[in-house]
Amino acid sequence: MLIRARCEKDIKNLYRRYRAKCPSIRRPTSDETRDYRWRISISKRDWVKLAAALAGEVDYPNFKNAVHRRRDQANKGQAYGEVWATMHRVQVEDSGNRKKRR
Repeated sequence: MLIRARCEKDIKNLYRRYRAKCPSIRRPTSDETRDYRWRISISKRDWVKLAAALAGEVDYPNFKNAVHRRRDQANKGQAYGEVWATMHRVQVEDSGNRKKRR
């Protein structure tokens, strides 16, 4: 499996935090020519463990609000809001298209 990230600290934090629990996880690599510069490879078995651990650690009801409260993620708050707004427009357009098809 391939885990990709745009920010170095995100991928390195993930690696440092879970390398002992997921022995197949490899050191992060980077390549400026890739769409997601930072990458980690991991076995599917360890990916399932990692995904379960991450899901179990969610302790907030609203992702965007939680991002704003974390100092190490504060630089992403505006970007997440823009992604939300873009996808909301897609949803609204899709709803309008469904009404027209009826």
